[in-house]
Amino acid sequence: MLLDLETRKQSRGASSLDDVIRYLYAEFYKKNRNYTPADFQRACELMRFNPGFVFRKYVRGREELDYDSPWLRLLAG
Repeated sequence: MLLDLETRKQSRGASSLDDVIRYLYAEFYKKNRNYTPADFQRACELMRFNPGFVFRKYVRGREELDYDSPWLRLLAG
């Protein structure tokens, strides 16, 4: 969910994580190929989203999510 929200934020609503997944499906699954983490990052960048900080902070790092952020408050309703 965080990746989707960040994709929408960085692309100013032009792209979502769905677009990234559709691209990976067309370029890799349909061609019977596997994709690497670098391929995933390139797909995100094509959708005008740089996932670097999300991975650096929350996937590879140990930072806690900011539960007071406006994006997470939107999810809570």
